[in-house]
Amino acid sequence: MNLKKLPFKIYGNTEFRGDCPKESGEQITFFNKLRTEYPDTLGRLAIHPRNEQQLRGGQHRGLIKQKAEGMTPGASDIVIPHRVSFVCEIKRQDHTKSQWQSGQIEYLTAAHDAGCFACVALGWAGAWTALMDWVADTA
Repeated sequence: MNLKKLPFKIYGNTEFRGDCPKESGEQITFFNKLRTEYPDTLGRLAIHPRNEQQLRGGQHRGLIKQKAEGMTPGASDIVIPHRVSFVCEIKRQDHTKSQWQSGQIEYLTAAHDAGCFACVALGWAGAWTALMDWVADTA
């Protein structure tokens, strides 16, 4: 994936290669910090849509029902509703160790085109830097 060709900003060091936590660990660290720093505001509003790797093997009817109920394939890891919503996809700090799921780039592009603060973050620190930029822009 050529990150430089995406229409939204990338937060973090795209040149970093090496050992780093998995995406879920980065996400847990980000949400813990967010809920500690902003317990009654942003930490209360922030969500992670559970869309990835949902149903496996023979559960097609369940997937159809979840889509009908509003599941959006490719939805980003962090969504914070606001006048200008924060929409962030977290990848590993070494992004070459991450995979893009079907629909993620399209979701972020649609969010960007709709006027959201849409971005990709490499690691929790990249996500935190993005959040601080968003807070500064929307305050």
